[in-house]
Amino acid sequence: MSISLLDGGVSSTTGGTTQTFSEIGKNVTNGIALSDTGEPDYFARAELQCSIRMPSLQSDGEYSKNKRTVKYVKPLTLASGKIVYNTISFIVDFHPESTAAQLADLREKGAQIGIDSEFDEFFANGKISL
Repeated sequence: MSISLLDGGVSSTTGGTTQTFSEIGKNVTNGIALSDTGEPDYFARAELQCSIRMPSLQSDGEYSKNKRTVKYVKPLTLASGKIVYNTISFIVDFHPESTAAQLADLREKGAQIGIDSEFDEFFANGKISL
């Protein structure tokens, strides 16, 4: 068995209800924090943290990579009453000479990995069956 990703594919989600995230003024280094302010329970609000790292000129004359990170944080209240935070991060590292099409392809592959059924067992149990 092998894992298949679509080259040139388009991922999308359907169904569900819209969650709207609004800026909350929380400090995120080189970024912004947004929260699901539609959730009345402050301690149950999901949050998005978006940050960037711009490329910088290195001593060898080359540039470092750009980095874009989006982290989704979902609080979970345990039976004990303690609140823990489950997270998923989407990170894209790319060289500044990458084209828009190359960046779009990276994002598309990341989306497929996140929703592809071939990765369900990996995310649930840490195992990939090949």
